[in-house]
Amino acid sequence: MSVLASGRQHGQRNHRPLTGYLGSFGAMLALARRAREGGTYRVQVSLCQSAMLVQRQGLISGFEDAAGRLGPEEFERYAVADDATAYGDLKSLGPVIRMSGTPPHWSGTTPRLGSSRPEWVPR
Repeated sequence: MSVLASGRQHGQRNHRPLTGYLGSFGAMLALARRAREGGTYRVQVSLCQSAMLVQRQGLISGFEDAAGRLGPEEFERYAVADDATAYGDLKSLGPVIRMSGTPPHWSGTTPRLGSSRPEWVPR
C-alpha cells in the first residue's frame, strides 16, 4: 500500500498522514546514519510543502483556478517596508489579514546579525 493511499475518506484518498510518514522516514534515516557514522542529524518536514508535493503530482483536484503567484500589484498591497536597515531597504510580504484595531507594527528595524548581546529583556 502506498503512503498516499494509506487512508480513505469519503471515497477519496486521505493525504494528511504524508508529512508524518516523511518525518518518520527521515528520523529512521538519521538514526541509521548515526549508527553507522556517529554524530547528530536534524530532520525537518513541512506540512505546506507536503501538500504542495501532492498537488504538483496531480493527486488532488480542485486547485485548477488557484493563483500560482502574487502579481506585482497584489504584492504591493500586502507588502511591509523596512527602510534604512543595516542591509538597506527591505520589503517583505506582511500579514494577509489586517485588523483595524490592532495593525501590525515593529518597534525597531531589522538589526544586523550579532549586533545585540544575548540577554533577557526586562518585563
